[in-house]
Amino acid sequence: MTIFKNIKKTDWQFYLICLLVFLSIGWSSLYISLFPLGDNGVSVSFKVLVAIMDGAIGLLPFLLLRGKWRFLELLPVVVVPLVALANVLFFRNYGDLIPGRMYFMSQVTDPMVTEAAAASFRAGDVSLLILQIVTVCLFVIFRKAVIGFKIKRKALAGSLATVALLMLVVCVGSVRRVYKWNPGEKMSDIIIVTMMFDKLNWQSYMELGGFWGYMARCSFDIFKESKSMSIDEANRIKGFLNKRNQDYKQVMSSSKDNKLDNLILIVVESLTSKAFDYPEKEEYMPYLASLEKDSTALVVKNVIPQVTFGQSSDGQFMYNTGLLPLQEEALVMNYGEKDYPSLAKALAIESAEVIGEDKSSWRHSVTTRSYGFGSLHYNSVRSMNDKDREIFEKALTVSNGFKGKFFLFITTLTMHDPYTEAVVENKGEISPISGFTDEDFNYIKRLNYFDNELSKFIAELKACGLYDKSLIVIASDHQVRRGAASKAIVGPYIPWIILNSPVTGNVRSVVRQVDLFPTILEILGKDYRFMGMPYSGVGRSILHADEESSARDTIMEEEKEISRLLITRKYSPEYFRNK
Repeated sequence: MTIFKNIKKTDWQFYLICLLVFLSIGWSSLYISLFPLGDNGVSVSFKVLVAIMDGAIGLLPFLLLRGKWRFLELLPVVVVPLVALANVLFFRNYGDLIPGRMYFMSQVTDPMVTEAAAASFRAGDVSLLILQIVTVCLFVIFRKAVIGFKIKRKALAGSLATVALLMLVVCVGSVRRVYKWNPGEKMSDIIIVTMMFDKLNWQSYMELGGFWGYMARCSFDIFKESKSMSIDEANRIKGFLNKRNQDYKQVMSSSKDNKLDNLILIVVESLTSKAFDYPEKEEYMPYLASLEKDSTALVVKNVIPQVTFGQSSDGQFMYNTGLLPLQEEALVMNYGEKDYPSLAKALAIESAEVIGEDKSSWRHSVTTRSYGFGSLHYNSVRSMNDKDREIFEKALTVSNGFKGKFFLFITTLTMHDPYTEAVVENKGEISPISGFTDEDFNYIKRLNYFDNELSKFIAELKACGLYDKSLIVIASDHQVRRGAASKAIVGPYIPWIILNSPVTGNVRSVVRQVDLFPTILEILGKDYRFMGMPYSGVGRSILHADEESSARDTIMEEEKEISRLLITRKYSPEYFRNK
């Protein structure tokens, strides 16, 4: 008892704040690993060890600094839980953690993002903020203890040694786990994979390297520069494109004889193929349901979505370029400004992109130029309720302003986060559907609104004489956000409906999202060349999918690598010239 009597009251206050700083940062790390990331082959005991390391590293500046400088510790105490919460919400929407450069994208405060974040929030997430708030409050209340406490050199040395030991143990454990994921690999290669900041995905860095490992990965992502394409990489791309072009020409239909002048591509947020499975579809989406029976329509309901980070931009990227998106980076942030192959360049006619949000969202002001569009029409939405109505009205105005053949790319918004309360104008009363949750019913009401606005847009195209001259593609951007609705809505596939296609009917085979680019080129009879090379994307036209379904590999490892090289490497036309 004599020992405790000799401890000053301010000492106890200092130790309490040390404990709270450690818990606030450590729990932020552990919360992400335990709940959103779940069981990915990393044991709970190792995740706890990583969280202890994170908390100890986060506490270290508080111990090393003296006097008023210790208030700098408020920065990690405030920032770390907020970054952790942002990653938790992002993971629930997009299936991974936030890529480094995405922190600098302007749509962080966009209403679409805040809506999705609010809908993803869970009661347990409050725990991240409670520890943060208590720690900050006691920091201020016990400020004399914070400023006045002096730590002995032996204690500092012991703290540094403890942190170093924890980092070493976690490092060894990380190498061991990566080795289990890659059996048969050389240990030297495993160590390189573990330590190099561009080899593992984002959630692996959080699970194996903790919060500070993840932040190191983010820092690398922010400051790294694109590599120049090597001769070997260029030759690999040339070989792939030549082989793919031969396959493309072998299956070319008689589309060159078509009378279609224009292309109108409508990208729909979160449209699921499950919506077509219910008899009530005639009530909640009468127009889309009618298109299934349209003799001029090609209906595809088994499309595997291939979006990754920032799903809206990634779906649009695939449809425009025919390339697969990156799996570990914020594509439009890191590589938005490039001379991409694209539909707009392949068609070489007047073109425009119409979106409902601001041009800075998902870097539309940059990607519109990269895809080769002639103009961008943005921020057309005056309210959050009737998004698609105003988008379609703007699109109709733009289409009537073209002087000749045109390509119009439209991205709708009402279905962006369709699980929250649906404040939309439905055409009629929608009856409850058995087995549907409130979130499912919100989805149905928003789908009904989109269906009505799409129907009116198509009717206007017919009225002004543009419909019969246009290939009209209605394509879902990505699947329903997991955890946001029940299995009645959530499904593995997204749909496409192509109007005025020379090939009609229902495609029974499973196809991939990246297959739309070559399909459109084939329908319109375009023989496109990029950098002097024949180019039809990395997918395969779906017009012949039912005859060659067994040859369709859904993994597409080679296609991923070719896409990665074309996206991440610097190159010029000289790389693709025959020598």
